[in-house]
Amino acid sequence: MKKLIKRGFAALLALTLALGMSVSAFAAEGTADTKAAVVQKEYRLTNTDTTSPAETFTFTAEAEKVTDATHEDGTPLTKDDMPKLTIAPVVYEEGEAGSANSVKDLVVTTPVTAFPNVGIYTYKVTETASNTAGVTCSKQDLTLVATVYHEGFEKDMKVAYTFKVNGEKGDNIVNTYSAGSLQVGKTVVGALGNKSQKFKINVTFTAPEGKTVQSTINLSDGTKILPTEWSVDGTGRSTVTKQISLVDKETRTFSNVPYDVTYTVKEEPYEGYKATYSSNDGKENTVQAEGSISADNTVAHVTNEKNGDVVTGVILHSAPYVLLLVGVGAAAVAFLILRKHREV
Repeated sequence: MKKLIKRGFAALLALTLALGMSVSAFAAEGTADTKAAVVQKEYRLTNTDTTSPAETFTFTAEAEKVTDATHEDGTPLTKDDMPKLTIAPVVYEEGEAGSANSVKDLVVTTPVTAFPNVGIYTYKVTETASNTAGVTCSKQDLTLVATVYHEGFEKDMKVAYTFKVNGEKGDNIVNTYSAGSLQVGKTVVGALGNKSQKFKINVTFTAPEGKTVQSTINLSDGTKILPTEWSVDGTGRSTVTKQISLVDKETRTFSNVPYDVTYTVKEEPYEGYKATYSSNDGKENTVQAEGSISADNTVAHVTNEKNGDVVTGVILHSAPYVLLLVGVGAAAVAFLILRKHREV
């Protein structure tokens, strides 16, 4: 009898250990916490010496499938029975992209009690597109798996979250802020070109369709273009114009301009001057310089040319010499005619 009791106790102990190991294996892939960080979000800079605007990244989770889950009566659970998952927004302050605070946790806030029963719940996660110019949202394939289970003999359920990025665990969700600079330069040529004159140039920036500029654009003269200075034009796009003045060989640089923002550079008209515009592509025209910010440094250049008749007084001063030459020529002709008559 004692042997039977010992054998039964040993069997029960082995079963307990086996259950404990299976539950541990069942939940090992996730983080067993109802408010756990399940993946990390990373906010990067495309180019150094740029400053990202404040940004809030949001996510939605769509029920995809549920397995190993049943109702109390034993009938299978379907995706219609899956609870709605809530993922807390990830908030970044201005300048945090590429900084020591560029990596933050993505946290699921849905409590375990929202799940109807144990099982494996799979969700497709989508990042909400940002309407901030220069900010690129993740295009990675995001899957969130919630494994709901009992640990040991406990009655209460626990949940372990596993986030997969492009089918793999452990990768960060990456967002990027991309901005560059526009350098505007001036050259004055021509005999009558005034190299000390200041020429007024209007630089206009226009945001991509459906987006707004939340970045502060810095000028090399110390001034700024703030996000509050932008306004909506007749096409519904956000735009701003800044007037600068340049003399010959002078430049002005606009930095931290988000990618895909377009620009036009057009000078005020000046009598007698012909303005020629050129950009990075090497093309020239006489209307304006235009293009889109898509690199670390973009250049637009304005060349002013003014020519005219320059009265130097050369003809007046050389008149006696011209008359002398004419006289010498006339004397030579007269000499030849006279010589000819003598020979006859």
